[in-house]
Amino acid sequence: MDKDDRGDRKPKLTLDPAVKNMQAKWAYSRDAQLFAFHAAVPVLEFARANPGDFRLYCQDRSVRGDLPETQVAELMIQNDPEADAISRERRAEYGNAIGWFADRNLCPETDAEKAVQLAIQKGRIKGIAEAYRLHKHAPTPGAVGSKQGPKKSSKLTTRRRTHLVNEFSRKLNEAGVLPCPPANLPDLGVGLFLVICDQPGGQPKMFEIFETEERYRLLLNTIIKKHAAQTGAKAQAA
Repeated sequence: MDKDDRGDRKPKLTLDPAVKNMQAKWAYSRDAQLFAFHAAVPVLEFARANPGDFRLYCQDRSVRGDLPETQVAELMIQNDPEADAISRERRAEYGNAIGWFADRNLCPETDAEKAVQLAIQKGRIKGIAEAYRLHKHAPTPGAVGSKQGPKKSSKLTTRRRTHLVNEFSRKLNEAGVLPCPPANLPDLGVGLFLVICDQPGGQPKMFEIFETEERYRLLLNTIIKKHAAQTGAKAQAA
């Protein structure tokens, strides 16, 4: 099948309007990037539901990328005259941001205005891209190696979240990750928060985490292990 034949296939008829819509929103304003990511959701959903057709669509437009999210991001910025200046890492971040908008566990809002407002609360592009990346690579409870079968991922109650806040702060304090005795804890009430202090601008960023208890514990263990490894490396270099 030659290129002209592929150009007449159904994907062009169903996918072109969605692609042009997200491209238009991207080009409209740099302040409207979050709206462009939201507009890219139908394109990502098409890519996941029709991988073969989407691959041909991208080939016809010389779009590369290993993941559907990245390919959609490449399509989105394709007509941007400054696209060549966007780094590979930044393009991957755009793809993860699109994935965040498309994931109903992370972004339950389907309305564009409400979804963008939620993204702003979660740290804008950097915050939602990181949330999607962690969510995508987190192990599924009850996966291979579990003898008890799949575990139930029940919603956490406010009381249980508060308990976890106290437990995790104690463990982080004991591990020397950060001094956070229970007496200094804020009255969170509704959830757990991840505070990133080493930001380039010097101002800490706070992200509220809506996950299952298993993923809370995975995050805690990852932080403690990383801190232990960094501390050990510094000790050996001294």
